[in-house]
Amino acid sequence: SYLLSSSTNKFTGVTTGMDIELKAIGTEAAQIDVAADTSGIKGNLQKFVDTYNAMLVSASDLTAFNFGAKSRGVLQGDPIVSRVTSRMSEVRNMVFSDSSSSIKTLVDLGIRVGAGGKLELNSDSLNAAIADHPDDVQKFLNTKNTGFADKLANAVKSLTDSVDGTLTHQADGVKANIDTLTSRVTELNTILDNRRQL
Repeated sequence: SYLLSSSTNKFTGVTTGMDIELKAIGTEAAQIDVAADTSGIKGNLQKFVDTYNAMLVSASDLTAFNFGAKSRGVLQGDPIVSRVTSRMSEVRNMVFSDSSSSIKTLVDLGIRVGAGGKLELNSDSLNAAIADHPDDVQKFLNTKNTGFADKLANAVKSLTDSVDGTLTHQADGVKANIDTLTSRVTELNTILDNRRQL
């Protein structure tokens, strides 16, 4: 044990990553139980699952074809949607390369593929993984370059980068086609105006 002192009711840097704030004066020795806060991990994984599933719904809507109404989604037949979903599926199926880690895939954290390709998070499995292998969970999620967080960030960047992202190139291509069509329409209008003057 060791003695700590502070001019206020706050003790900073008591141990790595922990500060203590005293709320009242006690008459007995106080016991402090320290536990890792895993709510951030759980919340972020649930957010990933929800966002991934929302992406699948959007992809389905954008590529749908309604035979009865004879209408189709704005990107029906466009390969860009399959490129995006394939890229995200690669991240979903990633296998962590650290041979010493017991956590290799999202399945080990309780995330599985359900109906329609949507993800499902089993909270009990996730809690067990965090309780039994906390260091391996952190390594799987946060290892630089090879961890899940960096893999996901790189995948998103490859799709959305403002210079060379897949979606950026797609948007540029669509704009170029629109510009070309606009130019052709302008030319046709000019031709029609000239013919009217004959």
